[in-house]
Amino acid sequence: MKYDRFVWDDSYSVNVKLIDEQHKHFFEIVNQSFDLLETDPQNRAKIFAVIDELIAYGKFHLSTEERYFEQFNFIHSKEHIRSHNIFREKVDLYLLYLKNLKITDSVEDLAAAVTTFSKNWLSQHILISDKEYITLFNENGLK
Repeated sequence: MKYDRFVWDDSYSVNVKLIDEQHKHFFEIVNQSFDLLETDPQNRAKIFAVIDELIAYGKFHLSTEERYFEQFNFIHSKEHIRSHNIFREKVDLYLLYLKNLKITDSVEDLAAAVTTFSKNWLSQHILISDKEYITLFNENGLK
């Protein structure tokens, strides 16, 4: 199966180098997962490793944003964190399902689902929600 890759362009930029770099790295992990699913979909160990990395990095990135929300008193932080928590809960559920698969079960469909969800969630989240904090972060010296 072919998967649509996550391609960075300037529309995803939030004008904060650190956060843009984290978003780009998240894109890379999503694409690594898609590459693996296309080339070696039965390799459970590699698939689990890349999904673990995807989820851990996603959570790390969200915590970075949240630290700045608190530091700069972002007025939309509650709504934004609520959205982050939806991501966390969903990927944790996917991970639970993956870890409970029988050795005879295929991991491909579930790994593709969590990767696709992560890609779609992050792209929409950046383009809509993350754009709300650009001015505040820039005014507080983050560029």
